[in-house]
Amino acid sequence: MPEPTDAMPPAGPPSVDLVFDATPMGMAIVSAEGVYQRVNRAYAAMIGRLPEQMVGRSWRDFNTDRQVVADVSELGHVLDRHEGVVLHEKEYLHRDGSRVPAQLSLSMVRTPGAEPVLLVQAETLGAQQLAQRRLREVHSTYDGVVAVDPVGRVVGWDVGAERLFGVPAAEVTGRGIDQLLPRSEDPEHQRVIQALCRGEVPRLPGGTLEAQLRRADGTPLWIEMSLTGDTGLSHAHLVVRLRDVTDRRTAELCANLVRTAASTANSADNLADSAQQVLHDVCSRLGWVAGRAWTGGDAPASWYVREHRHPAGEVCPLEAHRALGSTDHLRRMARRGTAVLHTADLTRGDVRDALATCGVQRVVSVPVVAGGDVAGLFAFYVPRGAPAGEQVLQAIEQVGLLLGQVVERERSMQRLAFQAAHDPLTSLANRRRVLEEISVVQQRMADGSEQGRAAVLIVDVDRFKLVNDSLGYVAGDVVLQEVATRLRAVVPAEQLVGRLGSDEFVVLHRGEVLADGDAAPPGTALAEQLMAALTTSLDVAGQRVPLHVSIGVCPLGPDHAEAAHYPAAVLRDADAALRLAKRRGRSRVEVFDALLRSDTMTRMSDEAALGQAIAVDGLELHYQPIMSLGEGVPTGVEALVRWSRPGHGMVSPGEFIPLAEESGLIVELGRWVLRRACADAARWPTLLPELHRTSVSVNVSSRQLLHPRFLDHVDEALLESGLPATRLIVEITESVLIDDTQTVDGVLKSLRRRGIRLALDDFGTGYSSLGYVKALPVDILKIDKSFVDPITGVDEGTAFSEVVLKLAEATGLRTVAEGVESAHQAEALARLGCHSGQGFLWSRPLPEHELLHRIAQLRAHA
Repeated sequence: MPEPTDAMPPAGPPSVDLVFDATPMGMAIVSAEGVYQRVNRAYAAMIGRLPEQMVGRSWRDFNTDRQVVADVSELGHVLDRHEGVVLHEKEYLHRDGSRVPAQLSLSMVRTPGAEPVLLVQAETLGAQQLAQRRLREVHSTYDGVVAVDPVGRVVGWDVGAERLFGVPAAEVTGRGIDQLLPRSEDPEHQRVIQALCRGEVPRLPGGTLEAQLRRADGTPLWIEMSLTGDTGLSHAHLVVRLRDVTDRRTAELCANLVRTAASTANSADNLADSAQQVLHDVCSRLGWVAGRAWTGGDAPASWYVREHRHPAGEVCPLEAHRALGSTDHLRRMARRGTAVLHTADLTRGDVRDALATCGVQRVVSVPVVAGGDVAGLFAFYVPRGAPAGEQVLQAIEQVGLLLGQVVERERSMQRLAFQAAHDPLTSLANRRRVLEEISVVQQRMADGSEQGRAAVLIVDVDRFKLVNDSLGYVAGDVVLQEVATRLRAVVPAEQLVGRLGSDEFVVLHRGEVLADGDAAPPGTALAEQLMAALTTSLDVAGQRVPLHVSIGVCPLGPDHAEAAHYPAAVLRDADAALRLAKRRGRSRVEVFDALLRSDTMTRMSDEAALGQAIAVDGLELHYQPIMSLGEGVPTGVEALVRWSRPGHGMVSPGEFIPLAEESGLIVELGRWVLRRACADAARWPTLLPELHRTSVSVNVSSRQLLHPRFLDHVDEALLESGLPATRLIVEITESVLIDDTQTVDGVLKSLRRRGIRLALDDFGTGYSSLGYVKALPVDILKIDKSFVDPITGVDEGTAFSEVVLKLAEATGLRTVAEGVESAHQAEALARLGCHSGQGFLWSRPLPEHELLHRIAQLRAHA
């Protein structure tokens, strides 16, 4: 023990010293190690001492051994909290050996450059004042109070404790505290109960301990307990103060349940995927025996059964029902828009034999409602004593609503997927889908797995332009829809029917068996059937319109199987046959054969001219600004290649880009575009300093990405131009992963490691889904023009754009809307959270010398 010392710390300002020493309330400053650094007269006099007799000594020297334990607990509490004030009652040891009850206020004081100290303010309490204070605090603050003697027996049990547990005092007085507060699996709870039974006053982290108990009727009860070792009562060693926190814990439980369900719903692609996880979460968190879900249609029920008790030797009947997956009872249960608690007629339904065996007393059902329709139903089996009050039912309703959003999102994605693969006017397969299916047949022919003969038929409505010109486009649409209906009626259901565009339709004919003596090419018999069905007249807009078609047939032979990566070549050959039918007078069927191959000579000439243009710099780049929708300034440009062919004028990209793809020239064409775009962009800051951070976007095809030297081409373009990699954006489409997913993914990741950003172009026209987009290493989503076109006002026609933008937001990607042509489209997209846009609203694609002038204008008007 340190000796008393007269040494005092340096005095503060006189006014502070005067207040500290002269205040009638006892005050002391104690170090974190418990040594008095400063004591005023009132504090020292309270225990019969002088200030100089206490400074430099430990607080332990002026306390009883039992009080030291309680003080250590409170001191630790203050140190743990680091801030705030802690009130504490204790007994000091007076110089004459008596005990002095006091009320203490403890707070941590921190000053820069010094160790923290404890400020203690003390006031003595008389016995009557102390008892009254404790009585008021207990009855106003706590729901129940239990007094315990030194060996852990209950010697006090107030009316609050009777209400909490549903047990009168007469039944518990004299029993061990461990029988009333049973040991749980929580190790902290076990430690506290064991200490109470040994007559100790355990320290509670944070001053309290929460535990789940049960009332006399078996219902769950959450209590918060705190301990007081200084009771002021002769027969009690300590007091256990209890507060009922069941409502709070239930609210927290429900909030976590809804939060988890929301996370599950956000990551699920469909209701069936999320059902099992939701069943598990709900039953595990609420202690319910089991749950099952009907997720729509004829799908079997999803089940989750928790481990629970049964009479000895009996097998759980719920497990047997889980194996069956029956949904009959679920479909018959009440389907209201809210969770329903069933407590009567539980003997009905397909699980009635399981209810008694498994201890089920109630059933909670909740419908999954999407778009006003019941898309599914969840039923949960609740045992005796498990929570199922109003709070819980409201939480389960929220779970049902969240799952309804999964269904609505699933339906939206199905609609988007259908639209991406089908023609909006006729609901037939679109060109993209047709090409994919042709490629599949080519691959199967190449590996020998295709059964029977196959052919592609292109059906063209003769003189269709005359219908549009004379009767209008609405009448023309009616004709096209009727053609689609008749095609579907003739073509077997398992074969693909599509619309290529305008008045051209296509049929992918498969599985034709060659009959003995039949030398006709495949597809010709079907073509004659279609010709008969489509040679008629229609009543359109009050007019009798004659209908005639021409058909070109391309049998799929060994040559096409070898060109399995170029399905467009099949359409090209079928189209060559169609053109021959047109030249020979229309309303007839022609088959592609060797004689038609001469038509390819023209295409070869086109390929040669394009190759020459690439070699001699006969191409040029136009650039379209990309605008920030929030700031109204250009943040980048997209490079678009143009070809002015001598003697032919400007050739449409829709003609020479497919030609480059089919011929393989796309690799060299893409390399030329990449080098020129990087060189131009690197030079812009010297011409217009504001463009030093402007990005340039370059479109890259799947054939380029799969080329073994593609990354070398990128590195060369950046090195030669000096353009920072961070200013280059590579645009890809979702179709790039069709050919070789693993290779493409590796190339994309290599680009990102170089600092190059990746944009997913024409987003929404392919296989867009949350899981799909997350798997792609991209930074930017470019929303296809088809989603922007329907926007006719700030709040009109935005539904599909909003779906795509929310999908992008869920993945944390930047967004660019393509084809913005009006101010209200730009405003609507900005309100929906779209970051950038490009389109004719700001500028058409321009040559480089016009681009810089236009960008300067756009920045000036921002």
